[in-house]
Amino acid sequence: LFNIITACSIHKHRVSKLENKVRQLAAFNKDILQFAGVELFQFNFNNIPLDKTLLVYVKEYFNQNNIHIDTIFNAETTFYDFTSDTTWQKTPIETIGIYTQREFETAENLYLQVRISGVIGAKRKIKIRPEFNELHSWRPIESTSIELNKETPLLLYGASWDDILNGIKVKRFCTAGTLQTDLSDPEILKIPHYYLICVKIQ
Repeated sequence: LFNIITACSIHKHRVSKLENKVRQLAAFNKDILQFAGVELFQFNFNNIPLDKTLLVYVKEYFNQNNIHIDTIFNAETTFYDFTSDTTWQKTPIETIGIYTQREFETAENLYLQVRISGVIGAKRKIKIRPEFNELHSWRPIESTSIELNKETPLLLYGASWDDILNGIKVKRFCTAGTLQTDLSDPEILKIPHYYLICVKIQ
């Protein structure tokens, strides 16, 4: 019995060490991607209806005013997969992935790639105007469901703003790690320029 308990303890210790290494490697890879200006986001849904239209679009804001809208993706919410008897079967969308990359040195261009259920849906290049060429940061928005004919924000890409810290002028960007769907975080009101990536089913 002692040998069995010892063997189980050793096995759990090895599993724990392996899990720690996996977590460390994932964090390391994430740091490398962020250093290269790349960030990956995935949103999982279980209520997207079939035979509707999915819109993915970017809304640009300056001083809390919407100044531009750019549609990235516009297509049916239905996928078709082969079944075991080689007939087509309708499959609902379950995931929306958004991959982003910014030009690290100048930050003039932002590249977006939308993946619907693992398939590339669309790519888009967004040129940030010189007057808004400040350091921007991503914040995901807590989104677990999509309501028909209602806009659902997924991501915010916001600029830093001027602040005073210990008598010194600094740039800062400080919000919750994940924003609420209603965008009620008061810090958002301080963001001078930002983009919202939104989806809508209609």
